[in-house]
Amino acid sequence: MGVHDLKQALMAEHAGVTGLIMQYEPGGTGREIYTATVDGKSVPVLCDPNLKPDQIIAAILTGVKQQESTNDIPDQQVPG
Repeated sequence: MGVHDLKQALMAEHAGVTGLIMQYEPGGTGREIYTATVDGKSVPVLCDPNLKPDQIIAAILTGVKQQESTNDIPDQQVPG
């Protein structure tokens, strides 16, 4: 399954996904960095090259959910 197919699967799982790119981690580790574009924000996820496509999709969706949950926290204002 190529990056395009992964993107299509992610788009089916999450309506906010508009893009996906894959790069190799620098330093020759062989690990892959998938960066999903979700609601206009980049969500990078580092994956082992031996993961199956469904595991990659699950890892990216977990990263997206973590990104969304941190964005839902309102800014704390210090009275002053």
